[in-house]
Amino acid sequence: MIPNPSPVHDGLSPPPPGYGEVFRFTLPLMAGMFTSGVHTLVDTAFVGRLGTHPLAAIGVAALYYFAGMVLFLGVMRNSMAFIARQAGAGRLERIGPIVAQYQWVALGAVPLMLGAALGFPLLARAGHFGPEVTSLGEAYLSYRVWEVFFFLLLVLYSSVYQSLGNSRFPMLVQWGTVGLNIWLDWLLIFGHGGLPAMGIGGSGLATVIAQGAGAVVMAGGLFFSVMRVRLGLVILARPDGALLKTILRVGLPQGLGDFVWVVAFTGFTAIVGRLGPQSLAASNIGVTVIHLLFLPAAAVGIGASSYVGRYLGMGAPQTARRAGLRALVLGMGYMGLMALPLWFFGEEIAGVFTADEKVIGLCGGLFKVLAVLEVFDGLDIIMRSALSGAGDTLVPLLVILAAVAGVMYPAAWVLSQRVDPGLIGAWLGLLAYLMVLGGVMFLRFHRGRWGEIRLKGTAE
Repeated sequence: MIPNPSPVHDGLSPPPPGYGEVFRFTLPLMAGMFTSGVHTLVDTAFVGRLGTHPLAAIGVAALYYFAGMVLFLGVMRNSMAFIARQAGAGRLERIGPIVAQYQWVALGAVPLMLGAALGFPLLARAGHFGPEVTSLGEAYLSYRVWEVFFFLLLVLYSSVYQSLGNSRFPMLVQWGTVGLNIWLDWLLIFGHGGLPAMGIGGSGLATVIAQGAGAVVMAGGLFFSVMRVRLGLVILARPDGALLKTILRVGLPQGLGDFVWVVAFTGFTAIVGRLGPQSLAASNIGVTVIHLLFLPAAAVGIGASSYVGRYLGMGAPQTARRAGLRALVLGMGYMGLMALPLWFFGEEIAGVFTADEKVIGLCGGLFKVLAVLEVFDGLDIIMRSALSGAGDTLVPLLVILAAVAGVMYPAAWVLSQRVDPGLIGAWLGLLAYLMVLGGVMFLRFHRGRWGEIRLKGTAE
C-alpha cells in the first residue's frame, strides 16, 4: 500500500523526479480533488428536489461553512511540511508524534466551528434571506459543522500517505466517500429504507457520516498494518506545547491566506454586483466553471509540497527546488490545455447554464479573460503550495494581504468603471492581482531561501 520512503540523504544530491513520475503521482491527486466539487454537486442536486427555499438555503449555508472551515483546512494541509520532511530523512518513527498533535488541532476546530455556526442568522438578516431560508440553513449547519473533525482527519492521514509517495489510496477513499454520500442522501433526505425523512438536515448528516467513514478507512489503513509501529502512530497523545506552537506558527498563515482569499473574493463579487444582474449572472457562471478547472493546480500543488518536504528531509534543497519547478511545468501545462475551450467556446459553455443572450454575450468576452486568469491562478496555487511544503507561509500571507489591498480592489474598481463592459474590467483587475501574486510567489520559490527553514519542535 505504501512504497518505501526515500533513504536518508547520503551527502550526494539525489536527482529530481522525472516528469513521468510527477505525472503518475499527481494524476490520482487530481482525481481525488474533484471529489470536493462532486460532494457539493450531489448534495445540491438532491436538496433541489425539495424546492426553491431548501436549494437557496444549502447554497448559502454550505458557503458559510466553507468560509470558516478553510482556515483549519489550510493549517491541516500544511502538515505536509512536517510529515514529508521526516519521511524524506527516513525518520519514520517521528511521523506518529506529529500526527498526534495535528489530531488535537482537528479536535479544537469543532467548538470553534460550532460557535461560528451560531453567527449564521446574523448573515441571513444582513442578506435578507428570509425566515424560511434562514431556518433551513440553520438546520443544515446543525449537522454539517460536525464534519470538520472527520474531514480534517481525512486530510491529515492523506498527507501521511502522500508524504510516503502514495497518492492512489487517498484518491480511492475520497471517491468511496462520494458513493456513500450519494446513498446516504437518498436515504436520509427523503426517508427511504424505513428511516425518517430529514430533509435538508439529512444532507448535512449524510456528509458527516461519509467523511467520518473515509477518515476511519484512511487511518485504519495505517493503524492496522505494520506501518503503525514504523510510524510510531498513537490514537491519543499528550499535547506537546512546543510542537503545537510550531504547527500553528507555520500553519495559521497558510490557513489565513486561504481565508483572506475567500473574504476578498466576496468583496470582489460585491463590485461585480454593482454592474447589474446580468453581469453578476455571467460572473457566477464563470466562477462555477473555474472552480472545477483550478482543481488540477491544487492537486499539483499538493504534489509539489510533498516533493519539497521530502527532499528537504534528505538535506537536498536544490533538488527540492528542481522538483517543485518540474511540478510547476506539468501543472501549467494542465492549466494551459484547459484554458483552450474557455478561449474558443466561451459562449457555447455559457449556453449550458442560461438562455439569456446578453448574459451569453458577456460570457464570451469574460471566458477569454478567465482563460488567461486560470494560468496565473495555477502559478500562484502551485508555488504557494510548494513554499508551504518548506514551511514558508508567513511572507506569502503578507504578499496576499498587500496584493488584495494594493492591486485587486483598486484595479477591479477602476477598470470596472473605465472598461466597457464593466464586467470585463472588473475581472481584468482580478487578473492583474493574480499576475502580481503568481509572479512574486514564483520569484520567492525560485530564489530558494526557504531551504534554510528549520521546523522547531520536530527534533530535526
